[in-house]
Amino acid sequence: MIPVILGTHILILLVGYAWSQSYTLDSPRTNSETESNNIDTWIEKSNANHNINNYLSLYYASVALQKSINQKSIHYAAASCINIAETNRLLGNPQEAELFAYKAFIVSRVLNAQYIRDQALGTLANIYYAQSDFPSALKYTYYLLTNAENDRDTAKIIAAKVLIGNIEYARGAYENSYKEYLEVLNMAKSFSNLTPDNEFTLHQNIANVLLDLQNLNEAKIHIVQAAEIADELQSNHLKITTLTQEGYLYYENKEFERSISLYSKALKLSQEISAAQYIASSFMEIGRSYHNWALITIEVQEKSKLLDEAINFLNRASEKFLTLENTNEHQYCQELLSECYELKGNYKNALSAYKNFRLYQDSLFNAEKIEEITSIKLNYKFSKQQDSIKFVNEQQILIKELQIEQNKEINLFLVSILMVFLILGFLLIKQNKIIKEKNAALALSNATKLQMFNMINHDLRSPIANLLQSLYIQKDNPNYASVTEKNIQTVEHLYHSMNEMLLWSKGQMENFQHYKRPVYLSQIIESVIQLYPNRVSFELFLDKSLILETDEDALKAILRNLVSNALNALKGCGNPIIRVSAWEKEKKVFISISDNGPGTKLEQFDALFKERETLHGKSGLGLHIVRDLLLEIDGSIDVQTEIESGTTITISINT
Repeated sequence: MIPVILGTHILILLVGYAWSQSYTLDSPRTNSETESNNIDTWIEKSNANHNINNYLSLYYASVALQKSINQKSIHYAAASCINIAETNRLLGNPQEAELFAYKAFIVSRVLNAQYIRDQALGTLANIYYAQSDFPSALKYTYYLLTNAENDRDTAKIIAAKVLIGNIEYARGAYENSYKEYLEVLNMAKSFSNLTPDNEFTLHQNIANVLLDLQNLNEAKIHIVQAAEIADELQSNHLKITTLTQEGYLYYENKEFERSISLYSKALKLSQEISAAQYIASSFMEIGRSYHNWALITIEVQEKSKLLDEAINFLNRASEKFLTLENTNEHQYCQELLSECYELKGNYKNALSAYKNFRLYQDSLFNAEKIEEITSIKLNYKFSKQQDSIKFVNEQQILIKELQIEQNKEINLFLVSILMVFLILGFLLIKQNKIIKEKNAALALSNATKLQMFNMINHDLRSPIANLLQSLYIQKDNPNYASVTEKNIQTVEHLYHSMNEMLLWSKGQMENFQHYKRPVYLSQIIESVIQLYPNRVSFELFLDKSLILETDEDALKAILRNLVSNALNALKGCGNPIIRVSAWEKEKKVFISISDNGPGTKLEQFDALFKERETLHGKSGLGLHIVRDLLLEIDGSIDVQTEIESGTTITISINT
């Protein structure tokens, strides 16, 4: 955000210098037609090169700005600033883009130039959107939408609502996004002046939502329509988008070689026009395709090569997004890198990437930002309500003044109507007060919870993570290996237990959603068993191809608690064995964990089924966590135990 002091300074410079040098604040046509046309030519050259060479576009816009200053034309200076801001945004220079967009916005306020004002607002919204600063992006977009509604400009309303849908989509609010797009689609059906650019964007974004909803056939229809518009307009920017979406179709069908080919074409076009954001996105999509290709590859050497390619492209994408200040995509790349390193057996780099992922994820989706976005939406809705009431009241007052001399009964009726609106206004104000009070109470509650999470994270998890890294280094030294092995196991278990507590605690917060994605169930189970080397014999009955869409962290936490309970039950037993089975039946995935221990009474497992059961000891808390996490990932649990006959716990998860 540009500081207020800087904005005021620019305003004083522009206005003061204009007056002192006899600048015109009217139309640029007050200069000679030759001079004006000359600047027009440079601006047109800048626009023409947006889809060809962004550096050349920036040069032409800079020349136009210099000529505007020399010829004392503030209108053309503002138009040139818009072009410079847009080109810098495409080149990945957010600070320069923000500075020139803000200059254009200030000039538009001085000249009351609505066209330049709306262009500046749109550019600022897109800059903050690209940086994953969703509250700021949403704020400027609502400014744009309010102006469009006041002007009754349907085309601008459609463009603003599409951008709101994009922001909701980028922050993961897919239902809100789809709602905005459907509303725009209904508007577009009755609007004859929809531009090809807006029609393309509409098809593109509806396709994005449908892809995420796994409705591939409907998505393909919109992708084909968008591709036809891109070819018709001969726009490289639009072609890059359609190539990426086509690649995603093949990605979803696990045809990764074809998806990588399409992403590579998009990358080549992005590099030709120096579009930094598109380059970073192409790197990420290629790396993600190699990562998922590796997951379904069995041959070890081929799997290793695919993971190396994934790590290469994901690292390049992560660095590029960090340069662009796009923390949303940067943290997603770090998550994929963590998984790639883990599959390669490079646990040190896996842990480092995972820590980066959690750091940026927490900063992006914390309670403060969610609260800020909610506040912006409420302010916009309340403002619309107030404007609507004000408009109706003004109309009623006008009717009253025109008819007051004709009929006293009509006057009385109009006064009654006015009273109704006053009561409605009072009720709206009271309702708004109640909403503010509830929001304040919610903010206080979430702030308390967030403070607890931060204390746990800062005072416990980070020191233990550092200790664990230090112990790994000692383990590599033969002089310390025998001494530190047991310490490593202890710290690893403590670290996993703390992560389970954090995961469970966050699940208690309002609006918290688990992150679900497809995972190989055998890999999850094997990774949990590896935490307990040489403790007991494990017998595994697993389908290696079984895939489950769920929250990986929550499932690991559930399995770790159940395996740990089985280990505790087997202490002191001869020939201890734990059997783990996994299978799919009737659209459910089942995981069974059995031990040959002494068994126990079924009442010992009440914490799995009774919410208000009094917790006792470590196992009681663990069972409580298992119960809550299972509910959150749409699962259930069954326990079979008898004294001297062992225990079998089976969980089922809806697919």
